[in-house]
Amino acid sequence: MKEYKHYDTAFKLEVIKLIVEQGASVTQLLKMQSPQGNSLTPKQQRIRELERENRQLKSDSDQGNQQRVTITNSYSVSMA
Repeated sequence: MKEYKHYDTAFKLEVIKLIVEQGASVTQLLKMQSPQGNSLTPKQQRIRELERENRQLKSDSDQGNQQRVTITNSYSVSMA
């Protein structure tokens, strides 16, 4: 019979947070972390922070572009 790994609630919540923030798969995150204390190196942490910031900036930019399109379309319709 296969023995399954058991993870505590805090670890599971952290994984969910990373999935939502980084868009990574559960498998990718479990390979990067483990509850036994194998933490990321400072370089890996910095990369993770920069990736998170990059995703946020892209999201903000996309939202700004959508707002500009809406404003432009509204202006064009009202001018007709």
